[in-house]
Amino acid sequence: MNLNEQFEIYRSSPTELNLEALYPKLRERVVGVLRWRMAEDPDEDLVVTITTDVILAIPKFNVEGPASFSTWVERKVRNQAVDEGRRRQRAPKSLSVEGKEFNSLISKDDPSFSVLLREVFEQLEADERTLLAGKLEDQPSAEIADSMGVSSAVIRKRWERLREKLRHVLAVSNV
Repeated sequence: MNLNEQFEIYRSSPTELNLEALYPKLRERVVGVLRWRMAEDPDEDLVVTITTDVILAIPKFNVEGPASFSTWVERKVRNQAVDEGRRRQRAPKSLSVEGKEFNSLISKDDPSFSVLLREVFEQLEADERTLLAGKLEDQPSAEIADSMGVSSAVIRKRWERLREKLRHVLAVSNV
């Protein structure tokens, strides 16, 4: 039974939606669209999230609309794949949250300063690392805020506090 046939059963009796039969078919469609859209195997968390979102949106499907159910599912998955791609593009690129790529920004001319910078970076909280990475990459505050799930005003205030913290650490270290 394909997706359209499964949906017709649901439409005729909404209380008898057989999720056990529908979920594998939806999941297969979600994985296929994500592979096509993202050009890579999608994370299982993303597949489960999108599949669940589609299942929850089934009651909103417009039966009188021009699209078949399977086309509607494909469009929902594509839209969410585009959103995921945009989210990934906004994430800091040159600095990882773990600080593993931080070495490219550290001066190789002064080893003691490099050690100090590594130590400072490792002492930062995860959100401070993300903020610092975004600022070092010249990302606008709005993009950093969006990737961290807070407002631009919060980012400005956190950046102000982080700069003060870094000034203090550098002053104490006589740099």
